[in-house]
Amino acid sequence: MPHRIFIALPISEDIKQAVDIWTHDYEKLPVRWISRKNLHVTMIPPWEESDVKVAKEKLNTISGKIGEFNVEFKKIVYGPLHRRPPNLIWASGLVPKQAVILKDELERIFAISNSRRSLFMHMTLARFNERHFSSFPVKHLDEEISWPNKVNSLILMESLGWSEYGVLHSVAL
Repeated sequence: MPHRIFIALPISEDIKQAVDIWTHDYEKLPVRWISRKNLHVTMIPPWEESDVKVAKEKLNTISGKIGEFNVEFKKIVYGPLHRRPPNLIWASGLVPKQAVILKDELERIFAISNSRRSLFMHMTLARFNERHFSSFPVKHLDEEISWPNKVNSLILMESLGWSEYGVLHSVAL
C-alpha cells in the first residue's frame, strides 16, 4: 500500500515556543492551528511511495553533503499569496542559498522534476475554510517577526490525515 510522503526541514523547539506565544494573541480566530509536533518546512511536496525503505536509503545519500544552515522566519501572513480569499496562516522568510542547493539535490536524488515550482520558505501555522474569511476580525495580516531556526537535519515525513504527520526518518545535513 502506497504511503503519502514528503521531505521537510524540522522546526526547533525555540520556534515552536515562539509559535505558541504568537498564536495565543490570535486564538479567537476561527482556524485550525497546526499542532507543534506537526510544524515543518516542506522541501519536496508529497508524493505516493510504495517502498519507504528505498526513500529512506535515498535520503541517507544526502547526509553530510550540504551542512547546517539558518532559516529566519520574518513575517506572518495569510496565504497562499496569490489566492483571495486565503485559507492559511504562514510564517515566511527568505530562502537561503543552501536551501536552494538542498532542494535541487533532493530533486536529483529522488528523480523529481519540479523545476517550475520554486522554493518558498514558509511554515503553515493554521488552516481555515476560505468561506469563513469574511467573518475574520483581522483581514490583513503582515506581522514582522524574527524567528531564527538552525537547520542541521532533514526529515522524511508521512501524511497521516488532515495536518497530521509522522516522522519516518531523519538524516543529518
